[in-house]
Amino acid sequence: MKDIVLYCKSYHRDVQRAKRLAESIRQFNSVDLPFYLSCPSADLSLFRDVIGNDGIIFIADEEVIAANPAINLGDLTALAGGLSQQIVKSEFARITCVSIRMPILSAASARMISLRPADIPTRS
Repeated sequence: MKDIVLYCKSYHRDVQRAKRLAESIRQFNSVDLPFYLSCPSADLSLFRDVIGNDGIIFIADEEVIAANPAINLGDLTALAGGLSQQIVKSEFARITCVSIRMPILSAASARMISLRPADIPTRS
């Protein structure tokens, strides 16, 4: 089990930025940290077609939100994009940390691109 996972929340207008992020992670993720990418279920096929499945665990935003029965999906989609994005990120962190007890490195957006290898320590 890994001590850290990588996570990016995106949507169809940022698919090319997410592609660049995924390429960077594929190139520089020397310790094979799991990389999760979430987007609305309507965008999943676009992301898979453009980015490919290699090294990415895709998850629909709706699946993340469904883990918390206190959140109404209709209310969430009515919010401004930036606010709903933060809620999805927070819920991903909550369900991931609770279920597998690990911290998450979350890109603020797909615009954060790694330009060189990073040494990420892992526990033995």
